[in-house]
Amino acid sequence: MKSSTIRKLTTSLMVILSSSVITHVAFAETVRGEIATFGNPEVRKTIIRPESGGTAVVLCPGHRVFELIQLAGTITSVNGNMKTLKNSNEPCLTPESFEIHEIAKGRPAIVGTLKMIEKGVYAIVNSEGKTWRLSKLPPSLKDYLNLSLVLDLVANSAATRETNWLVARAFMMPVP
Repeated sequence: MKSSTIRKLTTSLMVILSSSVITHVAFAETVRGEIATFGNPEVRKTIIRPESGGTAVVLCPGHRVFELIQLAGTITSVNGNMKTLKNSNEPCLTPESFEIHEIAKGRPAIVGTLKMIEKGVYAIVNSEGKTWRLSKLPPSLKDYLNLSLVLDLVANSAATRETNWLVARAFMMPVP
């Protein structure tokens, strides 16, 4: 191969690399905190406000961020690599996996599959087989039968032999 051809290929490769969004990988990290989003749809940022305090961590753009946006307000651990955005030199975390811990006001997140346990009676069953019987299933959730959901459940105040739960908040579970 001629040296002029190699120079052209090298120059082309350098141009491609210099125009990429992320310039380098710094280190792996896990951040636990509240997921929050701000900005308008064209320029939206998703961050994690660490429980331990300190500076919020910006999540790098990508498909995992779109999944995490729906978890806004939850306490979640996000594992990933810290990188630097080329256009702003701003560090960000590229999410690779996550675990939801709490939904609201310290209540644990219930992650499980929506099941019909008898005609008209629904429950959430987690991966260990624990069951939360639902007092009233919001009509919008009936379409999610046999799908994985993240729920914020509160105990129903009605006195019954079994504890029944009311759904305070629910959304489809992104696959971690």
